[in-house]
Amino acid sequence: MNEKAVLAALLIAVLLGSGCTSVQDTAQYEETTTGETGAVTSEETVITVWAWNIVADSLNTMIPEFNKEYPDIKVVVEQYPVNEVQDKMIHAITTGGEMPDVIAAEGTIAKQYIVMGGLLDITEKALPYYDDFVEYKWPEVSDNDRIYGLPWDAGPVGVFYRRDVFEREEIDPATIETWDDFIEVGKQITKDTDGDGEVDQYMITLSSKNDAVDLFEMLVQQQGGSFVNSNGEATLNNDISINALNLMKRMKDDGITVNLGYFTPEFYDELKRDNVAVYVQAVWFGGLIKSIAPDTTGLWGVFPMPAFEEGGARSSTNGGSNFAVTSQTEHPEESWKLIEFLTTKASSQLKMYKEHNTFPALKSTYTDELFEESEEFYGDQATRSMFVETQEKLPPNWIYSAEHTDIGHILDTEISTFLSGEKTAEEMLEDVEERVNVILAS
Repeated sequence: MNEKAVLAALLIAVLLGSGCTSVQDTAQYEETTTGETGAVTSEETVITVWAWNIVADSLNTMIPEFNKEYPDIKVVVEQYPVNEVQDKMIHAITTGGEMPDVIAAEGTIAKQYIVMGGLLDITEKALPYYDDFVEYKWPEVSDNDRIYGLPWDAGPVGVFYRRDVFEREEIDPATIETWDDFIEVGKQITKDTDGDGEVDQYMITLSSKNDAVDLFEMLVQQQGGSFVNSNGEATLNNDISINALNLMKRMKDDGITVNLGYFTPEFYDELKRDNVAVYVQAVWFGGLIKSIAPDTTGLWGVFPMPAFEEGGARSSTNGGSNFAVTSQTEHPEESWKLIEFLTTKASSQLKMYKEHNTFPALKSTYTDELFEESEEFYGDQATRSMFVETQEKLPPNWIYSAEHTDIGHILDTEISTFLSGEKTAEEMLEDVEERVNVILAS
């Protein structure tokens, strides 16, 4: 019996035994700070949360609402850079050091916390909500048919494009249905616009570092692939990965890419300009653009990922986070109440989405009128409903393993080697899978 079937069986048992019904209330990374609300009284229970900037902001938005329902629970939010949250948590698990009561965990890292024993098993409490969330989020917080967290925000992928560039080049984004179409349009867009003999307008960025791994991961997932399977075995050396790599190499060799790494000062500056026409990224990227380049309102649009073949899947995911109770908490019930309030109530998820652009993983939110509203920033396009539609067609096979970060580090160097022409896709993947198998066996 697979994990989904076991969880479904557990759900039936819990519902029959308790009479519970799921809640259907339809009503990223720099500073280190601590957020507190009011003085602690002798009757209050204090729970701490470790989070990075967007999560901390969302939590601080919701704490007053949470305290209306639970006035005797004081929530203290400790904010750190996202990598520091992860490093602190892993260090605490490894050394037996102090943990928070609640941890915000990106989908890429949550399984590692679980395997290391850092998260509390909440299966019985979580199962009544199983059908309320998008299905692909549950494997991030599950292991061996047990649940250790609740999904929060999801990361469906789209193509963010500059309307001004497309209009100047007289290109209709609706004509881009496949990656072949994408490359042909890229050849039209990539050019020297000022006549100085140097190309200064490109279709897309593709650096040799992290964003190349990001793109590779999204392309593998789009085809229904994964880096590992449910048995913990490497599944990288196959036609799916070869297709993804060769597509990236075609983009580079056809000259439509610029070597501009994500999240660098140059990258942030570029978001304010029109030298790069598109960015293939998850829904959260829109919030980044709005915060970095607010003066570009109306100059952006979004269309679905191109398919590998006509009629193929046009969806993938990247990022998204969850909330979990740590195994060291002295306040498991109060901590559960917080993550339950944040994630299972449509009103909570919608408020955080409206104010902080955290795309909800809770399906009941998608019927809210917010998802049909046009957005001025995107030229009055209703992008939210597009992301819901593409997310519904997501191939279901992706798995985040506890070793995902380490696999990413291997791919980081190997993809660079491949893109430079030092190895073929087949040679690179053979080397990668050999190294990944060593990690998986350790």
